[in-house]
Amino acid sequence: MTLHPPEPLHHRATQDDVEFVLELARGLHEAGTPSHRLEGAIERIGIQLGLEMHISSTPTAFFIGFGHPARQRLTLSRVQPGSVGLERLEKLDQVVSRVGRGELTPKDGAAAVQTITSAPERYGTFLTLLAYTLSSTAAGRIFDGGWREMAAASVIGLLIGVLTVASRHSRRVVDVVEPVGALTASLVAAAAGLVLGRVSPMVVTLAGVITLLPGLTLTTAMSELATRNLTSGTARLFGAGATFMTLGLGVGLGSELADLLPHVDIPRRVQQLPEWTEWAALVVLPLASVVHLRAMPRQIPAMMGAGILAYTGARLGAHVLGPEFGAFAAALLLGTASNAYARILDRPASVLATSGILMLVPGSIGFRSMSSMMQNDVVHGMQTAMSMLLVAVSLAGGLLFANVVVPPRRAV
Repeated sequence: MTLHPPEPLHHRATQDDVEFVLELARGLHEAGTPSHRLEGAIERIGIQLGLEMHISSTPTAFFIGFGHPARQRLTLSRVQPGSVGLERLEKLDQVVSRVGRGELTPKDGAAAVQTITSAPERYGTFLTLLAYTLSSTAAGRIFDGGWREMAAASVIGLLIGVLTVASRHSRRVVDVVEPVGALTASLVAAAAGLVLGRVSPMVVTLAGVITLLPGLTLTTAMSELATRNLTSGTARLFGAGATFMTLGLGVGLGSELADLLPHVDIPRRVQQLPEWTEWAALVVLPLASVVHLRAMPRQIPAMMGAGILAYTGARLGAHVLGPEFGAFAAALLLGTASNAYARILDRPASVLATSGILMLVPGSIGFRSMSSMMQNDVVHGMQTAMSMLLVAVSLAGGLLFANVVVPPRRAV
């Protein structure tokens, strides 16, 4: 006689329950939700539906087990790492709320999720190219560049935008966006000196590739490691490192090719611009990130406020506490404001947190580190890499402490 363990108190997962949970998990994953937030969201909806579930998420797949471990139904879904989609994330959050309140059945919820995930992109080719151009132009000012550096960076941003649009239609192009974009940036930075006069190649290159830097991925990896999601955090950390290396490879190759051009003196100081141009850049950069983060137009005021709050908080914090602890203070302020925003307006905290953290991520520091490595300046490269990691850890720590100050409304 075979003895079976007693059935759990939770009811068995029906086919509709399973389909809804799987569709929701895939949708959240493709919207760029970090593993610890994804797992928290799925566990919460499982409790609301009365299901016993266990989930493990990584950047390329997620596993969900339904039922008692002795009689568990295990599902595996292979997914491609998705870029952040704030519009999709907010709409999915609304579906979760409605299913949790019983306004939608799991079957209707699964259909709603499918409608959201299959919807076409809101922003077309023109706005995408404009966003890439404006991002690099504004970054040129943020990195203390002059009009020449901003003009050259805008050209690089446009070319990288063209490359990104082309990658949507070809898997082969996707795999070479970073190295080809960095190579293009390095060549344009060198050619800009011949056309525009004396410019700073480092400022031009860094501002040009700002949209390719994996600073957000690095910060997410640190957050996942801090929340004990070791597999996902380690994978993202190495993924960010691989991106930095491919960018360094592109810049190094571009520098070698640029040596074939006539030599142009590099200025010790770039042209100083009025202070108002920095504030103009702080407005333009969050506006461009609306397209990069695939947000809704009504999210623009919140995103702009988050960007300005994060940047000014980081500047003030760095002045008082130094760059690393200044990043912690800025992330704490941003995270607290994001959780308060979510509680008051019943919207995902990620809308503010993600858009604001883009102004703080240490991608530019990592790029400088790889550039130093490519130029055989190993000591400076390692010092810069450690600074990058300290900033990333400070950002992750600030966001985690913010969850204690103002507890998040939900996992998302």
